[in-house]
Amino acid sequence: MLNFEVIVVDNASSDGSVVQIEKEFPQVELIANIENLGFATANNQGLKVSKGRHLLLLNSDTIVLERALNKIVLFADTQSSAGIIGCRILNSDMTLQRSCFKFPSLLNMGIAVIYFNQLFSMNKFWGRERMTWWNYEEEREVDVVLGAFMLVRREAFLQVGGLDESFFMYGEETDWCWQFKKNGWKVLYAPVAKIVHLGGQSSKQVKRKMLLQLRSGILKFIKKNRHFGIYILACVLTSVWFLVRIPPWILLMLIKPGQWSKILMRINIYFEGAWKSLCGWQMLSSK
Repeated sequence: MLNFEVIVVDNASSDGSVVQIEKEFPQVELIANIENLGFATANNQGLKVSKGRHLLLLNSDTIVLERALNKIVLFADTQSSAGIIGCRILNSDMTLQRSCFKFPSLLNMGIAVIYFNQLFSMNKFWGRERMTWWNYEEEREVDVVLGAFMLVRREAFLQVGGLDESFFMYGEETDWCWQFKKNGWKVLYAPVAKIVHLGGQSSKQVKRKMLLQLRSGILKFIKKNRHFGIYILACVLTSVWFLVRIPPWILLMLIKPGQWSKILMRINIYFEGAWKSLCGWQMLSSK
């Protein structure tokens, strides 16, 4: 029998979630923020008041399947060197959602610039960053697991500490996995447990900000954890990443003249990302 506590951190939602939780789930420990403090800060709030020997970060847009929590805890109890464990994540149509990645690097960024990660996604080398060649059928040690589901050993958490709150959106779980590995803990993937992740429900209405923030998070991770020279090259590669995506969209304007407004919006985003990348991660994440 699995004993657990539920801690809900509400980042200033406007859909009545707080009232509903207070009314229907009085046993839940609720932390209601008056403004959106970001993924890292909100999760740290929950982690600080938690009491369990295992801590689970679980997104609100997930559905837990087939006693997944029991299964992942039983697995964790056999893996004393594991600081973080991720599970098998599915899309709403029950297809696989890729949730394990390699740490950002100049090599991985260069591959993405020339589209080889998409053209040869099933190749172990070209598909390395997002591990697109892998079927997720077996347990394995990985660099990063998706923040939608992260089971964390309390002993490891007490050593490493919480998420870096200077990351507002994207990059924080990558940095956290890096810190765990740096302190000698393993990051594991275990298909014994499954969840459905609807994905992007909180950010799908802000696509411009989401795209720029994602690249900003990668650059911030590199600046924090790599040499400064690598960070400068990463800024240049990110700018090139944005620039090489402009010509295909210009070509699309000739093919689909009825969608010029949407296409121009996307082109503007890429131009904005290209020049802001050269100014560093902070400019890229600014409004």
